[in-house]
Amino acid sequence: MFRLKHDHIVTYYGSELNTKNGQLNIFCEYMPGGSLDKMIRTVKKGNSNNKGGLDLDTVRCYGYQILSGLVYLHGENIAHLDLKPANILIGMNQRVKLADFDKCKKFNNDGNTIRCEKLTDSYVGTILFSAPEVMQWSLFNPVDNRGQQVSRRSDLWSFGCTLVNMLTGE
Repeated sequence: MFRLKHDHIVTYYGSELNTKNGQLNIFCEYMPGGSLDKMIRTVKKGNSNNKGGLDLDTVRCYGYQILSGLVYLHGENIAHLDLKPANILIGMNQRVKLADFDKCKKFNNDGNTIRCEKLTDSYVGTILFSAPEVMQWSLFNPVDNRGQQVSRRSDLWSFGCTLVNMLTGE
Protein backbone atom coordinates (compact mmCIF):
# COMPACT_ATOMS: atom_id res chain seq x y z
CA MET A 1 0.00 0.00 0.00
CA PHE A 2 2.98 2.32 0.49
CA ARG A 3 3.56 2.53 -3.25
CA LEU A 4 0.03 3.74 -4.09
CA LYS A 5 0.28 7.52 -4.51
CA HIS A 6 -2.71 9.26 -6.08
CA ASP A 7 -5.01 12.19 -5.33
CA HIS A 8 -7.99 9.85 -5.04
CA ILE A 9 -6.46 7.00 -3.03
CA VAL A 10 -6.23 7.29 0.77
CA THR A 11 -2.61 7.62 1.85
CA TYR A 12 -1.32 4.69 3.89
CA TYR A 13 1.26 5.55 6.57
CA GLY A 14 1.97 2.15 8.04
CA SER A 15 0.69 -0.56 10.34
CA GLU A 16 1.40 -2.09 13.70
CA LEU A 17 0.51 -5.48 15.12
CA ASN A 18 -0.74 -5.37 18.70
CA THR A 19 1.00 -8.39 20.22
CA LYS A 20 -1.37 -8.47 23.21
CA ASN A 21 -4.56 -9.06 21.24
CA GLY A 22 -3.28 -9.86 17.73
CA GLN A 23 -5.09 -6.85 16.26
CA LEU A 24 -3.55 -5.17 13.23
CA ASN A 25 -3.76 -1.37 13.37
CA ILE A 26 -3.50 0.41 10.02
CA PHE A 27 -2.60 4.10 9.92
CA CYS A 28 -4.02 6.17 7.05
CA GLU A 29 -4.60 9.83 6.37
CA TYR A 30 -7.47 11.50 8.23
CA MET A 31 -10.57 12.10 6.11
CA PRO A 32 -12.75 14.55 8.07
CA GLY A 33 -15.89 14.14 5.93
CA GLY A 34 -16.34 10.48 6.82
CA SER A 35 -17.68 8.00 4.29
CA LEU A 36 -19.77 8.67 1.21
CA ASP A 37 -22.26 6.15 2.60
CA LYS A 38 -22.74 8.30 5.70
CA MET A 39 -23.26 11.39 3.55
CA ILE A 40 -25.87 9.64 1.38
CA ARG A 41 -27.76 8.40 4.46
CA THR A 42 -27.65 11.87 6.05
CA VAL A 43 -29.01 13.54 2.89
CA LYS A 44 -31.72 10.90 2.53
CA LYS A 45 -32.75 11.26 6.17
CA GLY A 46 -32.93 15.05 5.74
CA ASN A 47 -35.36 14.79 2.80
CA SER A 48 -38.98 15.18 3.90
CA ASN A 49 -40.10 12.17 1.86
CA ASN A 50 -37.05 10.09 2.95
CA LYS A 51 -36.17 9.56 -0.73
CA GLY A 52 -33.56 10.84 -3.10
CA GLY A 53 -29.84 11.10 -3.02
CA LEU A 54 -27.16 13.67 -3.71
CA ASP A 55 -27.61 16.48 -6.19
CA LEU A 56 -26.46 15.84 -9.75
CA ASP A 57 -23.45 18.22 -9.58
CA THR A 58 -22.12 16.43 -6.49
CA VAL A 59 -22.64 13.02 -8.13
CA ARG A 60 -20.74 14.20 -11.22
CA CYS A 61 -17.89 15.62 -9.14
CA TYR A 62 -17.55 12.54 -6.94
CA GLY A 63 -18.07 10.16 -9.86
CA TYR A 64 -15.18 11.73 -11.77
CA GLN A 65 -12.89 11.45 -8.74
CA ILE A 66 -13.86 7.84 -8.07
CA LEU A 67 -13.18 6.92 -11.70
CA SER A 68 -9.84 8.71 -11.54
CA GLY A 69 -8.87 6.54 -8.56
CA LEU A 70 -10.05 3.38 -10.34
CA VAL A 71 -8.09 4.23 -13.50
CA TYR A 72 -4.99 4.65 -11.35
CA LEU A 73 -5.56 1.34 -9.50
CA HIS A 74 -6.12 -0.56 -12.74
CA GLY A 75 -2.98 1.04 -14.16
CA GLU A 76 -1.13 -0.39 -11.15
CA ASN A 77 -2.67 -3.84 -11.93
CA ILE A 78 -4.93 -3.78 -8.87
CA ALA A 79 -8.64 -4.56 -8.78
CA HIS A 80 -10.41 -3.05 -5.74
CA LEU A 81 -13.30 -5.59 -5.74
CA ASP A 82 -15.14 -3.89 -2.85
CA LEU A 83 -15.96 -0.47 -4.24
CA LYS A 84 -18.99 0.96 -2.45
CA PRO A 85 -19.92 4.25 -0.74
CA ALA A 86 -18.71 2.97 2.65
CA ASN A 87 -15.21 2.54 1.15
CA ILE A 88 -15.08 6.03 -0.37
CA LEU A 89 -13.99 8.71 2.08
CA ILE A 90 -14.53 12.46 1.89
CA GLY A 91 -11.68 14.81 2.71
CA MET A 92 -11.19 18.55 2.65
CA ASN A 93 -12.76 20.56 -0.21
CA GLN A 94 -15.05 17.66 -1.21
CA ARG A 95 -12.14 15.53 -2.39
CA VAL A 96 -13.09 11.85 -2.32
CA LYS A 97 -10.64 8.98 -2.03
CA LEU A 98 -10.88 5.22 -2.36
CA ALA A 99 -10.12 3.30 0.82
CA ASP A 100 -10.31 -0.16 2.39
CA PHE A 101 -8.10 -2.32 0.22
CA ASP A 102 -8.47 -5.55 2.19
CA LYS A 103 -10.39 -7.24 -0.65
CA CYS A 104 -8.24 -5.98 -3.52
CA LYS A 105 -6.38 -8.34 -5.81
CA LYS A 106 -3.24 -7.93 -7.86
CA PHE A 107 -3.60 -9.02 -11.46
CA ASN A 108 -1.62 -9.76 -14.57
CA ASN A 109 -2.96 -7.95 -17.60
CA ASP A 110 -4.10 -10.22 -20.43
CA GLY A 111 -6.35 -8.07 -22.62
CA ASN A 112 -9.56 -7.43 -20.66
CA THR A 113 -9.04 -10.48 -18.45
CA ILE A 114 -7.52 -10.33 -15.01
CA ARG A 115 -5.87 -13.40 -13.53
CA CYS A 116 -6.01 -12.69 -9.82
CA GLU A 117 -3.26 -13.58 -7.44
CA LYS A 118 -4.53 -14.39 -3.97
CA LEU A 119 -3.63 -11.53 -1.61
CA THR A 120 -6.16 -12.25 1.13
CA ASP A 121 -8.14 -15.23 2.43
CA SER A 122 -11.30 -13.16 2.77
CA TYR A 123 -14.49 -13.23 0.77
CA VAL A 124 -14.68 -10.66 -1.99
CA GLY A 125 -16.93 -7.66 -2.01
CA THR A 126 -20.30 -6.61 -0.69
CA ILE A 127 -23.31 -8.31 -2.23
CA LEU A 128 -25.27 -5.22 -3.31
CA PHE A 129 -22.25 -3.65 -5.04
CA SER A 130 -20.46 -6.73 -6.42
CA ALA A 131 -20.44 -7.80 -10.06
CA PRO A 132 -22.07 -11.19 -10.74
CA GLU A 133 -18.77 -12.89 -11.58
CA VAL A 134 -17.23 -11.67 -8.31
CA MET A 135 -20.19 -12.97 -6.30
CA GLN A 136 -20.03 -16.34 -8.07
CA TRP A 137 -16.34 -16.50 -7.23
CA SER A 138 -16.97 -15.64 -3.57
CA LEU A 139 -19.81 -18.12 -3.12
CA PHE A 140 -18.27 -21.11 -4.87
CA ASN A 141 -14.55 -20.66 -4.21
CA PRO A 142 -14.23 -19.04 -0.76
CA VAL A 143 -10.86 -20.57 0.07
CA ASP A 144 -9.02 -21.35 -3.16
CA ASN A 145 -9.66 -18.28 -5.30
CA ARG A 146 -6.27 -18.33 -7.02
CA GLY A 147 -6.51 -17.90 -10.75
CA GLN A 148 -10.15 -16.74 -10.82
CA GLN A 149 -11.16 -14.86 -13.95
CA VAL A 150 -12.54 -11.38 -13.29
CA SER A 151 -12.14 -8.21 -15.31
CA ARG A 152 -11.84 -4.47 -14.96
CA ARG A 153 -15.57 -4.50 -15.49
CA SER A 154 -15.98 -5.96 -12.00
CA ASP A 155 -14.96 -2.60 -10.49
CA LEU A 156 -16.96 -0.71 -13.13
CA TRP A 157 -20.10 -2.65 -12.15
CA SER A 158 -19.53 -1.56 -8.53
CA PHE A 159 -18.94 2.00 -9.72
CA GLY A 160 -22.29 1.94 -11.53
CA CYS A 161 -24.02 0.65 -8.39
CA THR A 162 -22.33 3.44 -6.42
CA LEU A 163 -23.61 6.05 -8.89
CA VAL A 164 -27.17 4.70 -8.56
CA ASN A 165 -26.83 4.80 -4.77
CA MET A 166 -25.59 8.40 -4.86
CA LEU A 167 -28.44 9.48 -7.17
CA THR A 168 -31.31 7.66 -5.48
CA GLY A 169 -30.20 7.14 -1.90
CA GLU A 170 -31.14 3.46 -2.37
